[in-house]
Amino acid sequence: MGKLPFSQDPSRGRVFESYSSTSEAENIIGEEGVTSAIGALFKYIPTESITLYVATISALPALNDIWIFINAWRVYWFYTILTPILVILIYMSKYKQKNNRFPSIRAWPWWPIISATVAFAVWALAVPGNPYIEGEQQGVLAGLGALFCSTIFSILEGIFGRRQL
Repeated sequence: MGKLPFSQDPSRGRVFESYSSTSEAENIIGEEGVTSAIGALFKYIPTESITLYVATISALPALNDIWIFINAWRVYWFYTILTPILVILIYMSKYKQKNNRFPSIRAWPWWPIISATVAFAVWALAVPGNPYIEGEQQGVLAGLGALFCSTIFSILEGIFGRRQL
């Protein structure tokens, strides 16, 4: 029988076992589970944020040659901050097409704004070239974050609803 993520010890209750390598933990989470959890975050993130971030990360070495202050850390945080702005601009654009006046700030789609920002921050950690996680740990940590966020978001979406932009 294979190794379980926890053992049952009657005297101590459930005890989480540590794994000697990241690949053992990846086997438990499973590549499909990580991929589907990361994919579940896509429904919260504007396509524009994803496209621009991936393009910028891909062009980062060339951008850094021209402007030395541009690095992966700044790109990550720039797009994390840009994501809620894009959600607001998309919302305002669609709202303005249907109505003559802009809504008050209380009527803004706060759940999509917040969920898009958090989902982008987690999703961007799964992209190679992110400033925080490299190597073998990237898949496991990004997958764990994606699983956590997609689970919490699905629960919170039931409370706050998904306002269509």
